[in-house]
Amino acid sequence: MTDTMDITRQAQKEALALEQVTRLWYWPISGTGSTIESALARYIGESRRELDGQSLLKAELAWAGKRGQISSTPCETLVLLVGLSLGPLMQSVCVHKPGKVALILNFLYLS
Repeated sequence: MTDTMDITRQAQKEALALEQVTRLWYWPISGTGSTIESALARYIGESRRELDGQSLLKAELAWAGKRGQISSTPCETLVLLVGLSLGPLMQSVCVHKPGKVALILNFLYLS
């Protein structure tokens, strides 16, 4: 019973860390006024102490993987609809490991 409680506490701690880093550290820069490059650099390149030294992207993928929420096989071409958030695009590329990525831009997001 203690092992289960420890696992539950650890999962809650990880979830809280992901939420806090996303809300307080990533979302402010990924909004208007920042460049795609700076948002991507922060999301995929910068490690965070709160996430055991991982980038936000790696921590999110590890979190989903531990819970069995990632099931994929590599693909030759991955087609993605570009929206307002870079996170889901980067996660999809990391999970599917495509040879090519085709982006479709919805111009409604630009207006």
